[in-house]
Amino acid sequence: MKLPSAEDIRRLTQKLKGQGDISLTEADWIYSLCRSNERYVIFNPRSYDFDRKLMAALKEWYKVVAEKIKAGERGNFIFTVNTVYYFKFMQVAHNAVRKYGTFEELCNAIVVDKKMYSALPCKNLFSKTSPLETSGENYYEMENSRAGILYYPVKTEKGTYTILQFMKKLSPIFSTKAIKEDDRELLQTVFEIAAGTLLLSKDRLPYPMNSGWVEKREVKALVLGSFMKHNNISCMIASDILDGRSVVFVEKEKAPLVKEALKIPFEDVVENALQKGVIDKKEKEGLLGKDAVLFPGLKFIDVSVQYIDDIVQKKMEWKAAREEVEEENGWLEEIR
Repeated sequence: MKLPSAEDIRRLTQKLKGQGDISLTEADWIYSLCRSNERYVIFNPRSYDFDRKLMAALKEWYKVVAEKIKAGERGNFIFTVNTVYYFKFMQVAHNAVRKYGTFEELCNAIVVDKKMYSALPCKNLFSKTSPLETSGENYYEMENSRAGILYYPVKTEKGTYTILQFMKKLSPIFSTKAIKEDDRELLQTVFEIAAGTLLLSKDRLPYPMNSGWVEKREVKALVLGSFMKHNNISCMIASDILDGRSVVFVEKEKAPLVKEALKIPFEDVVENALQKGVIDKKEKEGLLGKDAVLFPGLKFIDVSVQYIDDIVQKKMEWKAAREEVEEENGWLEEIR
């Protein structure tokens, strides 16, 4: 398709001002300028093919887009903005979406396991990742810094879908805000264990745990990931790679298992390991302290997962029984 000219951009800018939005096709057309191989030439003032008029037209376009984003308006025009990278003419709109955009508009990276990928309607947005340092399953990831990519309509053989439609069938179990890089890696570790990508029985612990020294939060991550794998809980991590916000999603029917597991105090988990003879008192003190300790071993992980699973399953059974009683009471009320 021919790239839009300065005149085309000015015409679409007037349409945006007058009608409040443009078509999806038109938004794709504008965004194609930022993805074309010619962008390094037509937007380079030192180039012979530098297009000053096009730059000026785009600057006006993104100024109007920024005003609409700031005013809380949304439409296909948001798909012309990039949440991570931008040319100078896009900066005002980029800054606006970074400041006023929701997580759904800023999310630009997603990882899903094999099971969840099989149910995705928008598979063409994802690519297979085969980790070099682990021996387990592949997983799938999407990296797309286009604003609003979660609700961008994708045509498939079965119809038109969005990633957000699929995500609404899942349940968020916890989220993080402005996390550091090492925290992001910790979330990735939870995901890789749960997805069966990282096999603790075969693979080395990921960096920085590969030294053999671990912090309490890292041990908790290993246990949580192992618990999810034990219960075959499929998961997804959606992130904004620029500011580090991430949300972990799981299948709705299994979300209560994870939420109950997260309620169990780590102190109780460690005490159970002590009672089972897996660790001694000195190791217990170390695991509950602030400093890094030597990895307590796979036996600790296995015993901890079993302990958590026993508690969670009992709570699930109790809740099921409670719901059954309440349902019976409801029938009694109707009979009365």
